[in-house]
Amino acid sequence: MKPPIPLSLVSSIESRDSTMNKDAKIVNGYAEKLSETTTAVIKRPGTVVWAVPVGVSGTPQAIGRYLNDMFIIINGTFYLGTTNTALGSLEPVDYTCPVNLPHDVLSAPPIQLPNTGAGVGWTYTGGSLPVSSPIIVGQAYNGSGQLRAFRWTTTGGMADLGTLGGTTSSANGISSNGSVIVGYAQTGAAALKAFHWTAAGGMVDLGTLGGTNSSARGCSSDGSVVVGDAYNAGAADRPFRWTAAGGMVDLGTFGGAYGVSYACSSDGSVVVGYAANALTENRAFRWTAAGGMVELTPLGTGTAAIAEGCSSDGSVVVGVSTTVGATLERAFRWTAVGGMVNLGTLGGTASTATACSSDGSVVVGYAYTAGGVQHAFRWTAAGGMVDLGTLGGATSAAYGCSPDGATVVGNALTAGGYTHAFRWTAAGGMVDLGTLGGLSSSAFGVTLYV
Repeated sequence: MKPPIPLSLVSSIESRDSTMNKDAKIVNGYAEKLSETTTAVIKRPGTVVWAVPVGVSGTPQAIGRYLNDMFIIINGTFYLGTTNTALGSLEPVDYTCPVNLPHDVLSAPPIQLPNTGAGVGWTYTGGSLPVSSPIIVGQAYNGSGQLRAFRWTTTGGMADLGTLGGTTSSANGISSNGSVIVGYAQTGAAALKAFHWTAAGGMVDLGTLGGTNSSARGCSSDGSVVVGDAYNAGAADRPFRWTAAGGMVDLGTFGGAYGVSYACSSDGSVVVGYAANALTENRAFRWTAAGGMVELTPLGTGTAAIAEGCSSDGSVVVGVSTTVGATLERAFRWTAVGGMVNLGTLGGTASTATACSSDGSVVVGYAYTAGGVQHAFRWTAAGGMVDLGTLGGATSAAYGCSPDGATVVGNALTAGGYTHAFRWTAAGGMVDLGTLGGLSSSAFGVTLYV
């Protein structure tokens, strides 16, 4: 796999603030924060990406854009601008960059920036754009009929990640640069256990809360925080948050017996999912260490809701809620200011939101059409809910999207009637990712281009 920028000129590109204290560097295409301070001061010119800042000379080593942040690297120094800044305001100014936001170059943990074409992704002098690919994870059947976790790239195709000694596994989540994958796998004793996978360490069993089974559903940007569900000693399935230092921690419920953590913010400080109340109703939650588990009120007069995804800072939550009692399920997008907002359907009776982009502006999931058929959708405030189609069959569902919302993954029926993992982009439409030799597959997570 090639890095998003060739570093033939220098082994690393360092960013320095006005006191020349080293704040960050780019190594093999990764932006890495070196200090442990909460902010990093870098230079930011008010300019579009193609303009060279006033008073700065030298050949640009890298030019690019990540979400709404545009940057140029000259002589080893970062100069950041935005798409909305007037072209005439070119003089660099000091800018305090919150490192916990994934759309900033100096985010912590490290990120890789996208390469989506000339003028959008990486561009540099003296060469062509490098070959790049998103990393997609999910589950697929092999030729022996065994369900296996997979890792897919454009160049390598679908690769089996193995198991914990059994025959079954599924990859449910992925870190921002693709180096960490989480999910569940069967052990030699036939138990299903949450796992944390890296290329160096392979698949590591994360244990349980005292019971038999567990499953990892998502992770933080660097993969150091894992969320999911695990059985306790009383055989109740409980939402958990895992770290290497603290192990698996039960996040509790609303008075009921069970719950599931589905996703977390970039730094792992916000966790979303659902938990049962004393009436055994499923209620969406947003958890923080300071505030604990907070219920997100269902839509209308609904009595149940599930939070399935959140933005990078946890301020936007998406999922599904009933709207009248326990019926009429609708995809929702929640913010503290607006509460739950009904995203509608594709003309049918129900919908579910499963994930959103880093800034929460793009929501994906599945909804029923007027003909009563389930189709994958991609929602924006400007365009509403857009049907992404199928792979030639009747149904489809979207389960994840890239941080910028440009790539959507999920599964869809083929013309032959098999469910296959897909990758969707506006330019390429829905593309079949195949299987591991078996009949079906599904994709659940995707990175930016790396």
